[in-house]
Amino acid sequence: MGKLSLAVVTILVATVAAYPSKPSFLGCQSSEDCGVDECCVLGMMRYSVPTCRPLGEEGDTCRPHSGDVQPQNITVTYPDGSSADLYVHTMLCPCATGLECSDGMSCTGLDGAGKLMLREDYTDVDDLNHLRR
Repeated sequence: MGKLSLAVVTILVATVAAYPSKPSFLGCQSSEDCGVDECCVLGMMRYSVPTCRPLGEEGDTCRPHSGDVQPQNITVTYPDGSSADLYVHTMLCPCATGLECSDGMSCTGLDGAGKLMLREDYTDVDDLNHLRR
């Protein structure tokens, strides 16, 4: 019975060692690790570390059609031998809700229904009262 227990412990230790945990220096592994108005972004440099960045605001640089592009599944490996499976955006977060990436590569407000309206867009008190109903 003692040899069997030793064999089980040895196999368990070998199995745990074969599956390294997430490197402690990673900022995020997916946007779920970030705040509500942020996404997890991986840069294009070798050994880049993913970090939480804010979603694109009005006028921020963006990638056209990035709203159509979902985060990518990527496995990264670092010089210390650690690795991690990521579900991240590459280089830039998409535009915030209510904005879209224009062909000019900047986040802009939507036209018509669903348009993001700022406080300074309202000049008529009746418009403000209508919103409160």
